Amino acid sequence: MEDVNALSKHSTTFHCGAWAGECHDPDGITSDLQPCGGCQTGYHTYSAIIDRSNTAAEQLRFYLDGNVTFTVNENQVSVATWQEAIDHGFFAIFDLAMPVPTPTRSAAAPRRRRRATSPRARP
Repeated sequence: MEDVNALSKHSTTFHCGAWAGECHDPDGITSDLQPCGGCQTGYHTYSAIIDRSNTAAEQLRFYLDGNVTFTVNENQVSVATWQEAIDHGFFAIFDLAMPVPTPTRSAAAPRRRRRATSPRARP
C-alpha cells in the first residue's frame, strides 16, 4: 500500500515472490493507481485485513481510511501460493521517501583544505 509520488493516487499490491509467476511479479496483483483525494494534505489510515471467515474463500482486503480499495481472493492463485503468502506472521515496513535538494558539489569534487591554526597564547 502506498501513496504514490505526490500524485494524489495510491496503489495496493499482492506479491508472492515468484518472478513472472501467478502473481505476475515484479508487478504483482495490483489495484493500479487509484484516486486519493487529500493524500497530500493530511494523515490517513492504511490497512490490510485477511478475512478468514470463510476458510474456503479467504480474502485479503486493502483499506484506505476505513474504505475497501482493493481485494485479492484466495482463488486468484494456487492454494500453495496463498498459504505461502498469507499463512505466517507479518511485519510492517514504513518507508517515507522525502525529496531533498541535489547537492551542488559532488562527492568527487575537490574540497578546499583548511589550514590548521594553533591557539594563541594569552597573557
